[in-house]
Amino acid sequence: MKHIGHRGRTPSCTRRRMRYDCRMTYKPNPANLGAFIQQSTDAAEFVHVYGDVDMINEGEFRDSILRASTAQRPVIVDLTKCTFICSRGLHVLFELRDLQEKGALSVVAPSHIARLFNIVGLPEMVDVRDGAPQATA
Repeated sequence: MKHIGHRGRTPSCTRRRMRYDCRMTYKPNPANLGAFIQQSTDAAEFVHVYGDVDMINEGEFRDSILRASTAQRPVIVDLTKCTFICSRGLHVLFELRDLQEKGALSVVAPSHIARLFNIVGLPEMVDVRDGAPQATA
């Protein structure tokens, strides 16, 4: 039985409780936890991303790109095997746009992630390419 207050509305304490009960909590999928593999070639440093980039592994994502950038060669972040990237992962790429100013950062993304990048304006700051990276081992 639902309690109805005056004027036929649900009391505010009940509305607050309903809002609290409906709150979503983030639960990562262990099967999609991200992995970041660094690969060196003569021309560039690659960071291959597998699985999800989310709030749990954003630090590892950032560190892998920064570690690759110490080699003084262009860094190519390969997201072709990335299944999900949240706003925290996007923020890492926005933070590292100073690498792009040096001409040292490119992102290769599948169409569904490249579309997200276009929506948030990332291609204006970072070189975003569609498809597969040029050199892989």
